[in-house]
Amino acid sequence: MNNTNQVETLRQYIKTTKDDWNYITPIDFYNDYYLKKKGLLFD
Repeated sequence: MNNTNQVETLRQYIKTTKDDWNYITPIDFYNDYYLKKKGLLFD
């Protein structure tokens, strides 16, 4: 697989993933899982 195909595949993946309501960004993951586990966030 050459580099151009990888870039196109990645672009397509990002496009489809951004439209997915269930997509969790790294920041969401950090806030929801890491900080709650540490007890730094209080609901």
